[in-house]
Amino acid sequence: MDLEGLMSMHDTLVEEIRTLKSVPMEAKEKVAIRLAAFASKQDANGESSHAAALVKAGALGPLIQMLSKGTDGGQLAAATTLGHVGAGSAARQTALADAGAIPALIVLLRTGSNKVQQQAAFALSSLSELPAHAAPIRTAVAPLVRLLRQGIDDAKMHAAVCVANICAGASSVQDDVGRAGAVPLLVAMLTSGKIQSSAAFALSQLSAGHAVNKEAIAREGAIAPLLQLLSGANVAAQCHAATAIAELSEENGEVQQSVAKAGGIFPLLSLLSGRSPQAQASAA
Repeated sequence: MDLEGLMSMHDTLVEEIRTLKSVPMEAKEKVAIRLAAFASKQDANGESSHAAALVKAGALGPLIQMLSKGTDGGQLAAATTLGHVGAGSAARQTALADAGAIPALIVLLRTGSNKVQQQAAFALSSLSELPAHAAPIRTAVAPLVRLLRQGIDDAKMHAAVCVANICAGASSVQDDVGRAGAVPLLVAMLTSGKIQSSAAFALSQLSAGHAVNKEAIAREGAIAPLLQLLSGANVAAQCHAATAIAELSEENGEVQQSVAKAGGIFPLLSLLSGRSPQAQASAA
């Protein structure tokens, strides 16, 4: 986009945000819906300049206020917009956290409608990527596990990613997630389409260095579906599955034998010789 186009977009956003601040609550919802559609757009090269433009135009404060004061539709649109803003950018995730998004999103995760909870999990899944942001989200284990149990596939996917991120390097959270009943829910997700990768990611982090969770995951029958993911076309799923298998196999002869008997050695070796550096590292 040329300079003139960028300036025009900024001016339009500033006007939209001014409207968002001044109109009644019902009208705010319509503005937030437009901003959500805008935030979801990417450039031809895949960059999220629209999301960055929203931050620059001052959209975060009014949108975060809507999380606690808006209508159900307004909360849905605001949470969706913030999810797109945070996706794939540590700088924008930091801006969201600094603006107070995390506590408001956690409240919605607990109290919002089903659709609002899903979009709150979407926003928190990206915010939790940074360790400093994962810490406050660790208070939300119960509603995240509830989404794993009751949510639609998109909600389960976002919740699983969030669970993975908050478990990383936090044994007490691994304890909490395991005790909350997440293991059988995540293992069941391993055989369900687009949520397989996020489930494998969560299991890899839930099992990392945690003997009790490793035993529970193996007991639930995770080895076979994890091995199936190694041969799939989804590179991310392959990587997460390989990492999970490595964690489960560590110092566990029984699991190692199960992997070998199930034919898991060949797909792991195939990953090592493949073209994806990420998959090679996970299989090593």
